[in-house]
Amino acid sequence: MEEWFYGPAHHCGIDKTIENAQLVFAQMGTNCVPFLLQNLRKRESKFGKFYIKVFPVLPGFVRSKLRLPLEVSYIQSVTFLHLSVLPPRLDYVAEELMEILPTIKNGNTRRQGFVGVVAPVAFDSRTLTRNELSFPNYLATPTLAFDWRPQYCCPESTVR
Repeated sequence: MEEWFYGPAHHCGIDKTIENAQLVFAQMGTNCVPFLLQNLRKRESKFGKFYIKVFPVLPGFVRSKLRLPLEVSYIQSVTFLHLSVLPPRLDYVAEELMEILPTIKNGNTRRQGFVGVVAPVAFDSRTLTRNELSFPNYLATPTLAFDWRPQYCCPESTVR
């Protein structure tokens, strides 16, 4: 599944990769959910942070041989995009999604997950009532200003 999620360029945010992955995930149904939940549980490693910082300053010929570094929040954002087309089939993981959501560090990604996946699934599965589905109350965080622009981990000139 990882090959479909990341595509041949190992960049999960490319439009063609997203389209192909969504076709495959739609055919797989709920069989893809464990992989997607695993993506949501990912945490940034020290090496990952280092790689993201070093990649833009590497010589071009070296960068061309390496995979583009992706921030965990970017991978989680694309994962929520894929999960957002599966809500009618996600009721059995509603509680698991609600446990994962507060652990996501990036506020934009957390909000995307809440609005696009967790709230519809939790409400449809009767896990939470409409009154309980308040983003700031549910996550116990203050309302933040959210930036919905794509978040790239390195300068746009290195994104293919």
